[in-house]
Amino acid sequence: MIRFQCRHCREEMAVPAGRAGQLEPCPACGNVCEVPRPKAHVYGASAPPRPTSLRPAIYFFLGVGVVMLALGMAVSVSPNPTAGTLSRMVILGGGLSLAAGFGLVPGAIARGK
Repeated sequence: MIRFQCRHCREEMAVPAGRAGQLEPCPACGNVCEVPRPKAHVYGASAPPRPTSLRPAIYFFLGVGVVMLALGMAVSVSPNPTAGTLSRMVILGGGLSLAAGFGLVPGAIARGK
């Protein structure tokens, strides 16, 4: 038996497996629904592996943040008058990257990764 819900009224329907792919009237509302086909399982095929750790992302964001902060500090000592604005932008970007990295840490701790 194939069990599914009517797409119109959500009534539970059960039909013989031989009716898969055919149209069947709903006993509750009378609308016609297509009987779903059972999903075939392909042996040896599996879903792509899910990432198991947030550590690479954490290290990436923390690393980028530290480099941007260091670059911002280096630019800030430049005698160029526009260096101050550039320095503030780079330091802000570094701070945001560090915040993103540290923002991922609680999730990694909660997941035990």
